[in-house]
Amino acid sequence: MSSFRPRTIIDYLQIIWRRKLIIFLFSSAVMIAVYYAILPVRSTYEAKALIAITMPSNDEKGGMDVQLASVSQNLLSRANLESIVVRYNLYNNKSGIDTAINLLRRDLNIDTKLRDYYPQFPVSFTITYKHNDPSIAMKVTNDVASYFDATNVEVEKRNVDEINALVAATTELERQLKLMNQQRIATELSTGNYGIIKAQRASLISAIESLSDKEFGLNQRLSEQKRQLREQENLIKAMPRGFNESAHSNAYGVLLTEKARLEAQLKDQKTQYTEKNQKVIQTQAQIAEIVRQLAQMSDKEDQPALNATSSISQEMRTLQREQASLETELELTQRDLKRKRQALALLPEADVTSAEIAAAGIDSSGLKPSELSLKDAGNSGEYNLLFNRYSSLMEKLDSLKRLRAGAGSALGLFQIVDKAVMPTVPVGPNKIKLMLIGFVLALSIGLIAAIVVELPRLLTVQDQRDIEYLFGSPVIGLIPETLTPTESRHNRKLFLVRVFSTLLFAGALIPFLIVILNKVQLFQILAK
Repeated sequence: MSSFRPRTIIDYLQIIWRRKLIIFLFSSAVMIAVYYAILPVRSTYEAKALIAITMPSNDEKGGMDVQLASVSQNLLSRANLESIVVRYNLYNNKSGIDTAINLLRRDLNIDTKLRDYYPQFPVSFTITYKHNDPSIAMKVTNDVASYFDATNVEVEKRNVDEINALVAATTELERQLKLMNQQRIATELSTGNYGIIKAQRASLISAIESLSDKEFGLNQRLSEQKRQLREQENLIKAMPRGFNESAHSNAYGVLLTEKARLEAQLKDQKTQYTEKNQKVIQTQAQIAEIVRQLAQMSDKEDQPALNATSSISQEMRTLQREQASLETELELTQRDLKRKRQALALLPEADVTSAEIAAAGIDSSGLKPSELSLKDAGNSGEYNLLFNRYSSLMEKLDSLKRLRAGAGSALGLFQIVDKAVMPTVPVGPNKIKLMLIGFVLALSIGLIAAIVVELPRLLTVQDQRDIEYLFGSPVIGLIPETLTPTESRHNRKLFLVRVFSTLLFAGALIPFLIVILNKVQLFQILAK
């Protein structure tokens, strides 16, 4: 035949029904092979850790930018990841440690969250890692997160070393300046000039009075701060135990911290802009979104107590940071006051009037109180150079101490808010989806097998419709096929042999397909 009769949808459905046994056998064989190919696909578990970044004041962010850039570069370095790969024998690193490290870099996801207003600045890191073993996923994530604790220790050690070096340098400069001052005083006394002595005494007395007032004010503020802390502690102790535990939920606490920061920012913006300013509108929208998230996270019936406890806890942490800052400022003031009194004790006695003290305080209002007496000792180039160097180092030293007090030396630059816990529910693969893909594959192979078997029949004359199509004339009558008993037995045997052969072929196809699917790792690839 050069052509065959076109079939309709009904014809093809009839063919499928006629070859349903072949479709069923081959589809079943493929589905069994798919099932055994999906079995080795292991579940993947994801562990997650959240690291918050301590936000410094605006004038300290330059140094923090450098430290964050250094952390981002070193976190995924070979030196940091090699020990983790070796410790947990990740990826069966037989192919080489470099390959395993690259695979670990691929599977580690470190998401940096930036604050969503200008200027943008990182506020947190989220570390996620996926592995077939939930315990290894948790351990690897926590090991990577521990790098931030190590960074805190390193940054703290570096800051302490820098502070010690600055203290040593300023002490040496102060000694040299005092020596030059004493020489200057001796020279003036030898000529009978007591004017410089009176000026220095007046300057020192004015500075001491100013520092004493500042010390008194700081002590008063510190006492009030401690009183407020005691009240917050008593309020937290008075709360039910369940609420206290809920209030310290890490995610909830982070949202409350961000809400308090935005409210403070909004208050500051309202002093500078109107209500219709874009910055004010954006900040209000952020606060509303955080309030919505807090409402979703909280249980409705426990919400009032939970909010109260969380707010109290957040306020107490803020008071603790402010107390540390005040204590540092008080310590610096007391040290300046001590130096002033020592410098005053070294000067010769001279009568100084109240007017001279007041005038010295006005004249020196723009200078640092701790160096007023030294500034007036002379105008020589060497002295001025040493004094300027001393002032610069003192400013840097005070800045470092304020930074440590503001951030909290116990917290450091980074704080692990949520440590990774052992995941109990796998994140993948979706085995139902894989089985659906396998079912489609099996059904397709069954239909292909039916087409292969049926194709020869499509090219031959089977019924009157083929005759009418080929000859273009209607069929008047049909002669039924008549078989002898021997031919009938032969046909039945032939049918049984064909069925048995098809069953054997379908059964032999199962292990063959299992080997092929495992070899190409089709479902492993789809699972990823």
